Amino acid sequence: MPRATKFLKEDIIEAASAVVKKEGLSAINARRVAKELGCSVQPIFYQFENMEDLKQATILHIQKIYQSYMIEGSKEELAYRGMGLAYIRFAKDYPDFFKILFMGDSKISPTEFIEKDNMGNQILEKGAEFTGYDRTEQEAFHLKVWIFTHGIASMVATGTVAFTDEQIEELTDRLTRQMAEFDNFRKRTEKEKSAMYEVGAKDIIEKILPVIDNFERGLSAVTEEQKDDSFVTGMEMVYKQIMTTLDGVGVKVIEAVGQEFNPDLHNAVMHVEDEEAGENIIVEEFQKGYTYRDSVVRHSMVKVAN
Repeated sequence: MPRATKFLKEDIIEAASAVVKKEGLSAINARRVAKELGCSVQPIFYQFENMEDLKQATILHIQKIYQSYMIEGSKEELAYRGMGLAYIRFAKDYPDFFKILFMGDSKISPTEFIEKDNMGNQILEKGAEFTGYDRTEQEAFHLKVWIFTHGIASMVATGTVAFTDEQIEELTDRLTRQMAEFDNFRKRTEKEKSAMYEVGAKDIIEKILPVIDNFERGLSAVTEEQKDDSFVTGMEMVYKQIMTTLDGVGVKVIEAVGQEFNPDLHNAVMHVEDEEAGENIIVEEFQKGYTYRDSVVRHSMVKVAN
């Protein structure tokens, strides 16, 4: 039978974590951990095959401590801010643990770094609750907040700057709120610019439509004998080019003849009884209608049956 051991695996991991907290991950070796436990190295190698296994178990334990900080932070009224503060508190309370998890020489992009954090999804979800953004928007917003928060945490962990708890809370609170306000302002400005652009574009399109009407009237008046005339052919080519260009920027012709009358798209100027046509069906179009990006520029002028 294997000889009973006084120390459990959890005891050894706790001792190894204590060594890391005092001296860093590189200080982990059998003799140092045994000294922390107050025993020989035998219990260590009874529970672990080698020191690398112990190191990995210790890192996993450190990750659990970090998670406990973040979970506690998520319980605050403003969870997104609370988790940011918890990130910095973890760096302050466990600087060597923070360095192991978040200050390694990984050479990955900021986005990949955030995704690597096993609390990343929860942080993004809490952030979206605060900002109201969708996932993509929140990822972009969080990247800016994280760079600032990680910067403070790194300075705290390395002892570069000594922040009080009050200073940290003030900085993170102000940053989160101001960045959210700025982001909302930017989106509002972009929306207003887009609306102004659409109004300007619709105004230009409205001025072009009478020119198209004249092209169509002229081409409809061409006789069979005139169809092969080079001038007529040139006019048809210009007309097609204009219509192709308008279609490419989002201008569409409203379907009319054979369609059911829709007051949002059609303007009925005549009404006729026609047994062959269905109820409320358009039987003739007097002037084409157009939309621009799903917005009506000009209603179709039509005759409606029944």
